[in-house]
Amino acid sequence: MHGFAVVAYWEVRRTFRNKLLLVLAVALPFVLAFISLRIYEGSLKANYTVVAVIFAVSILSAAVRVIRDRVSGFAAGLKSTPVSSSVIAAGRILSWVIYAAIQIVLYIVLSNILG
Repeated sequence: MHGFAVVAYWEVRRTFRNKLLLVLAVALPFVLAFISLRIYEGSLKANYTVVAVIFAVSILSAAVRVIRDRVSGFAAGLKSTPVSSSVIAAGRILSWVIYAAIQIVLYIVLSNILG
């Protein structure tokens, strides 16, 4: 269980160190959410659109991250550690769940501020 938490911790740190990823994966969904809220004028359809956009951008950024890790050799470096592959995968998934939770909290705060 300890390896799981360590992998998740380092994945979260790596995510927040990458400024381009933060801009694309955090700012872009909020800009698109703001646009969809203005188009649909606060209807229920706007909420579904916002959730879909945040989900799609999160999945896309996770896929890009996995591909970049394989190309750079970081994934091979993780496999050489004494942590099993399932723990590495679970730690990565937990890191993206934490990342998505932060996005949801930011969205709730911004939607309450903007009305």
